[in-house]
Amino acid sequence: MKIRGLLKNRRWKLLNHPLGRNRRGISTTIEYVLFISLAITMSLIVYVWLKSYIPKDALECSDGVSILLQSYDYKCDLNRLTLNLKNSGRFDIDGYYIKATNKSTQTLATKDLAKYTSLGSGNNFVSFVGNSRGEAGSTMSDTFTLPLPPGANSDTCSSDSSRSATPNSCIYSVDIIPVREETINDRKRLFTCTSAKIKQDIECTPQVCDNDLTCDVVDGETCSGCPGDCGACPATYLCDNDLDDDGDGKIDYNGPGTIDPGCNSATDNDETDPAGNYCGDGIELSPNNEIPAINEECDDGNTINNDACVIDSAASYMCKDARCGDNYLWNQNGGTEECDDGNLASGDGCSGGTSGTDVNACKIETLNLGYFGFESGTQGWSYTGADSDRNNDRSKVDDNGVDGGSWAFHLRHDGSDAITDQNFDFTGFKEITIKWRGYYTGLDTGDNDCLEFKIDNTKIDSWGTSGCDNNGITQGNWAYQEKTITNTQFTFDSSVNVKFEAEMNHNSDNFYVDGINISGRRY
Repeated sequence: MKIRGLLKNRRWKLLNHPLGRNRRGISTTIEYVLFISLAITMSLIVYVWLKSYIPKDALECSDGVSILLQSYDYKCDLNRLTLNLKNSGRFDIDGYYIKATNKSTQTLATKDLAKYTSLGSGNNFVSFVGNSRGEAGSTMSDTFTLPLPPGANSDTCSSDSSRSATPNSCIYSVDIIPVREETINDRKRLFTCTSAKIKQDIECTPQVCDNDLTCDVVDGETCSGCPGDCGACPATYLCDNDLDDDGDGKIDYNGPGTIDPGCNSATDNDETDPAGNYCGDGIELSPNNEIPAINEECDDGNTINNDACVIDSAASYMCKDARCGDNYLWNQNGGTEECDDGNLASGDGCSGGTSGTDVNACKIETLNLGYFGFESGTQGWSYTGADSDRNNDRSKVDDNGVDGGSWAFHLRHDGSDAITDQNFDFTGFKEITIKWRGYYTGLDTGDNDCLEFKIDNTKIDSWGTSGCDNNGITQGNWAYQEKTITNTQFTFDSSVNVKFEAEMNHNSDNFYVDGINISGRRY
């Protein structure tokens, strides 16, 4: 009993000893410390990985990207929006994001419209990848057909009151942001051109009937969606119901999808008729009793728009002869066009042909951007004094380029005051040529006396004695000189600096410039 009492007393002491009571608490504390340490370590690993993977700055495309909304057409009773866009920038684009507001009180556009057009299928943007759309200067037309909500009718989006009654279905404004694919570190990345974003409020323009058909197929109505002023539409019309009735993947006569070659007119009841109503089938259509307006000028069996027979942009189911001003570059199949900007105007860099075989071919124009003979003053060129001044010691031409005149521009010696320069607007040009007459006198062979020509303060070339890019210049005579630059060498914007700079050793070293002629080409 005594021994048992001793053991019991010893056990009680151990259990109530401070170390015994805290052993379980210490174990739990260690577990928490290890868990927190592991969490911190994992967080640091994830942070380092994200820091190396995610770019520091948002991917923004190069300056010079621009897109223009030339016009739009919102058929609100069909909830169909057509945009006519132009790439008005200096670079190609590979598509665009388009978001819409669907409430009059909404300011942030959140509704993605890309999925409602064929080029946006499977993407969250309208993609030009894999086709020729989006080139600089090109135009494009895209149509977005939004489904109306259940129970809606042709008047759902046709007025402000009805549009307000059906939120989340109609369109009030759109935001368009172009995208461009560029290469970074040998990887192709898609850049969002947020600086080129455009926003447009959308007004409703309901359809009206404007032809002799029961349903106005020219404006895109269908048998199931004719406005009241179009009258009834017989259900037997298979070529005007927006359905692929014969399963060939094509929809209707001049319809919202690919035109069905089996439809001869909007009133055709049989989609299986032989082909013969669209451009590219090899059959040249002539006027018929159903649609008198059909009259193709040609049909070469293809839809290539660089040959002699192209798609009529005003009536896409017909072909027409290629000609200057049709916005297609006719450079195949006998074509000699150098450009085509969609008009016959001259003075915009691309003018219509004037005679002979080129009468239907547009030609590139060289546009004069300035001529300077210094007869009427410095004409915008900078001057600093004795080392840079308008001078009448000698002259080559007058302000009209005719030999003679009394004045030229004079540079001598060197330093920051031995220059003359002027800024020019070269926006939209691909190539600029600067021509001038130069007169050198007093240059010493061993002194490295040079005249430097610079663009945006970058030396392009120099002329003079030894040490210059072009040494051995003939002195004492007027020399004809010129340089050409391109938009791949320099950024052509509204303030490109053209400079002549003297790098000579003595006041007796002189350069005279006269008849500066600046011209450019847009194509």
